[in-house]
Amino acid sequence: MRNKLAAILLGSAGIGLIGLYQTLTSLVDSTTNLGLASSGVRELAAARGRGDEAGTSFVSSVLRRSAWILGSVGWLLMAILSVPLSVWAFNKPDHFPEISALGGLVLLGSLTGARNAILQGNQRLRELALVGILSSALGAALSIFLYWLYGDRGIIPSLLGTALIGFGIASYFSRKIPTRHADYDWSTYWKATRGLASLGIAFMLGGILMAIVAVITRGLIIRQLGIEANGLYQAAWGLAGMFAGFILNAMALDFFPRLSAVADDNVMVNRLVNEQTEIGVLLALPGLVGTLAFAPWILHLFYSAEFLPASHLLVGLFLGCFAQVIGWPLGFVPRAKSALGWVVGSESALILFHLILTIVLLPRLGLMGVALAFTLFYFSYILVMWAVARHLSSFRWSQNSLRLIGVAVVLVLFTASSSELLEIIPARILGALTTIAACLFSARGIAVRLGQDHRLVQLLSRLPGWRLLQTNRT
Repeated sequence: MRNKLAAILLGSAGIGLIGLYQTLTSLVDSTTNLGLASSGVRELAAARGRGDEAGTSFVSSVLRRSAWILGSVGWLLMAILSVPLSVWAFNKPDHFPEISALGGLVLLGSLTGARNAILQGNQRLRELALVGILSSALGAALSIFLYWLYGDRGIIPSLLGTALIGFGIASYFSRKIPTRHADYDWSTYWKATRGLASLGIAFMLGGILMAIVAVITRGLIIRQLGIEANGLYQAAWGLAGMFAGFILNAMALDFFPRLSAVADDNVMVNRLVNEQTEIGVLLALPGLVGTLAFAPWILHLFYSAEFLPASHLLVGLFLGCFAQVIGWPLGFVPRAKSALGWVVGSESALILFHLILTIVLLPRLGLMGVALAFTLFYFSYILVMWAVARHLSSFRWSQNSLRLIGVAVVLVLFTASSSELLEIIPARILGALTTIAACLFSARGIAVRLGQDHRLVQLLSRLPGWRLLQTNRT
């Protein structure tokens, strides 16, 4: 709803401006947070697995205190770099006041991230889900009101207001976690922070490099194609990110702590990675196929007719999202095992490859070149992370995983090719049939994995023709 009304009220230029501001903020935030949230989740999960209540309380306290310091440093850095960032992004320094003000997003993001990490590390997934739902709903309401009232001038207040709402809700739920209160001197905190940062810096390097690639990409699009083209890219990227985030955020929140808790057991690591791959593909497949089949209609639904030229771009980005869903479980293996050299080396090489592809393909293919670079990057990610996981844990894909991936690849490629090559009516008819097939296939696969006694499976069993799917394993 926020995307739709923002597209109507602000147009493609306004959507592009929002995306650019968010990208600049993400770059500074990724640079200054030292990856403490990610390393904190791992340490909290490990301490919780040992039953070390004092350890979980101490790590939580370190996360809260360090978030204030790192977030303030990030705000200061944002203000110092506001002029060069404005020159790079807009080719003029006029936007430095807005960029300086957005430093508040870095501080609020750091504070919110610490509290979400505490919830995640303690496996409070219900509360974490409520934080996301309430923050999104209230933030969307505030943003729509400000866009309606002030137009483009409401963008900065809406971003800051949404971040403040998220911080308030995360603080409320994280305070409910019982902790042991103890006084620690600053030297103890500093030593613990350095320990978390040594692990977190390796974890955050990929995020920093991806943020740099995002800033460079948007800067190149604006310079070569204009701010409206960046709006089209942001619209397609926003839908792709929303779709991928539905799967990948859940993967990070639940899967990473569980994988970290059994990191020394290669058999369990491989089992969890295969299970997560299967669930990720099953959850992603219906939405992926449906979006590929009806990309123009979906863009019109979520934005407006002004964004229809981005439909081909959306198809390209969603192919990359499919590869991302398959590759991400593998990428968590070196992180869970704290294999920092493999984390830094593999992610740095892959992201550099992504940047080179973007620089080469954008002038030749326009926005489609950016989408192609993203897709090639994530298919390469699968191959590289498979090799790393195989080295670290002797990983092999199970027969079930390979069969599932194979069926998904056929459905995805068939839908993408038919939507691009056929006339509108035949393409939509085939797309509808393929989407129905993907929904049934995924429903059956999820039911098999949940078991007949699960309440979701019992709810699905009331649908007409459900018994024909034969959800028992053979």
